[in-house]
Amino acid sequence: EKKLGGLSPAGDDAYRVLGKIPNGAKISVDVRSWGKRSTEQHNYGFALLNILFEAQELYPTLEHFRKALLIHLGHCQTYPQRDGTEIAIADSMSFAKMSGTDFSSLIDEILSFAEGMGFDRATLEGEVAA
Repeated sequence: EKKLGGLSPAGDDAYRVLGKIPNGAKISVDVRSWGKRSTEQHNYGFALLNILFEAQELYPTLEHFRKALLIHLGHCQTYPQRDGTEIAIADSMSFAKMSGTDFSSLIDEILSFAEGMGFDRATLEGEVAA
């Protein structure tokens, strides 16, 4: 984040990284706008979901598959019913609004799930990036 002609960390991870750099040190940075990163995260996340959705036959829509996947990964809230059972409702998530750390963690969980479906992680990551 740019403030008063200088840079300030945009989050905890950036704060830790910048804290290790001594004052006066010359550094080189890759400058990207937050909005562009958000769009890249959104596109990457949905490209991954689309590939996995197309490889299954259980769920009729991408939205159904996405919600079921989030529930399977534990990104949900459970609510008790009168008969003692519980139902799970998928959390609302926005790839574009997630921190880089949260996004990376979720993508890692999804890739682990994909390996369980028979996908090779490296091959899948290459397909998604393309």
